[in-house]
Amino acid sequence: MPRGRQLAVLFVATVLLPRAPLAQAQSARAATCAPRPAPAPLAGDAALHRSYTRHDSSGVLPCERDNTAWMPVTVRMGTRAGAPDVRGAGNAPNTIGGLLQVRFGMELRLGALQVRVAPEITSAANADFQIFPGRDASRSAFASPFYHGQYSADLPLRPGDQALFRIDPGETGIWLVLPAMTMAVTTGLADWGPGVGEGIVLGRSTAGVPRVELSTWRPARGGLLRARWFGGAVSEGRFFDANTSNDLRSIAGLRFTYERPQYTLGFSRTVMDGRGGSTLSAAMLPALPTRTDSVMEFLALDFLYRDVQTGTLAWLEGARQQPLRDFRDLALMPTEGLAIRAGLSQRIIKTDKAEWIAGFEAVRLDQPGQREGRPAQDLYTSPTVAQGWTHRGQPLGSGLGPGGQRQYASLDREGAVWRLGAFLERLRVNDDAMYREFLPYPNRHDVTVQLGGRAARVWRGWEWSGTASIGKRLNYLFQNADFIPGYVSTDLTVGHFALTLSPAR
Repeated sequence: MPRGRQLAVLFVATVLLPRAPLAQAQSARAATCAPRPAPAPLAGDAALHRSYTRHDSSGVLPCERDNTAWMPVTVRMGTRAGAPDVRGAGNAPNTIGGLLQVRFGMELRLGALQVRVAPEITSAANADFQIFPGRDASRSAFASPFYHGQYSADLPLRPGDQALFRIDPGETGIWLVLPAMTMAVTTGLADWGPGVGEGIVLGRSTAGVPRVELSTWRPARGGLLRARWFGGAVSEGRFFDANTSNDLRSIAGLRFTYERPQYTLGFSRTVMDGRGGSTLSAAMLPALPTRTDSVMEFLALDFLYRDVQTGTLAWLEGARQQPLRDFRDLALMPTEGLAIRAGLSQRIIKTDKAEWIAGFEAVRLDQPGQREGRPAQDLYTSPTVAQGWTHRGQPLGSGLGPGGQRQYASLDREGAVWRLGAFLERLRVNDDAMYREFLPYPNRHDVTVQLGGRAARVWRGWEWSGTASIGKRLNYLFQNADFIPGYVSTDLTVGHFALTLSPAR
């Protein structure tokens, strides 16, 4: 997209569109009041290293009176150098160079009916960088060389060789809020898990899944019991293969949570049918046992603990891709197909002017052990569902993708005016695939280590935030010359900078 068009889009979004008044947040939802759905952060926001704060996975905020209003605009401008972040940036995954994302729209609320039209515009330079061509002749040259055959997934190393410009539905949806039940049709992000960071089964790195949702709740033993179901369709990316017969796959999920003031416990089962079909054909998938090889499934448990007095927020999520056939399966190999994420955010200093908060998270998606006699299977990949657990060329779950690891530490100062922070992060990607390469010795792990900082300030009803990082990506795409004649070690300097303008919360 030419620079002039980018500036024109930014000018229209920030100056010409009317600004909605800042909504006053409420601490509790009134039992007789229909909630207004709240727009999620821009897709891919998990890759921007924002400090850990809990978000409401139900996607709703306390209600206001009936009205029609323009949504406050959200704009992000940034650039990335060296190598792409595997976690993507919403509608511009695996790109380097300039990036612009804009979301705006209108909301209408009439009693129990709530409508939002909130398209998202994405423009990315998609500058050139080194990739290896796919190894399956029936697929695009941009398709991943690591995920085919037994370990198939739609995860291209680069979305083509042209600049990108997309207009997507974004957080568009219709909600009907009834007593103790909400029905919705939406294309917004669906992030299942403890509500902090990015979920393993359904994350925030990709665009939203078009779907139908039902949710209900009722008081139970001093807490709140919630049930959520969705059924929708996921799409194949543009840079996978030429076979159009399986471009759509059905997906459905069922999630239960029990919520108390200090903790939330959740359980979910999410199933994808690689044979395609309509949303209705997927409706019963989470409630039925897996009986066909064309189905992928995830079972997940998550736990969130919070203590306002001490400023403690802790979370744990575990998900298993392989179906549990019986107790013998679980007893013999409990870690088979298992992915784990754990984190802690702790207030360490509190003064009249500011709070100091330390954050830690560890994510492990690689599959180091499998049962003898059963083929090893990378997370999010499948031998029968060619696209794997993906949507539009990105993982539906964590943006780290198959074989990913992450260790993260941060320190933030949150004051009345400014939020300032620093973080240190280590990523290891595609690690299971490395062991299928020629001479897979430990020196070849593809690892990124980066140090960064962030700042944010609320001014005139808007939050102005920025983040910057610099680091090294070692052995990019497993390229290390030790012991392999003719190879070249490839260590890249990587950098990222982004500015985001969003309505203050």
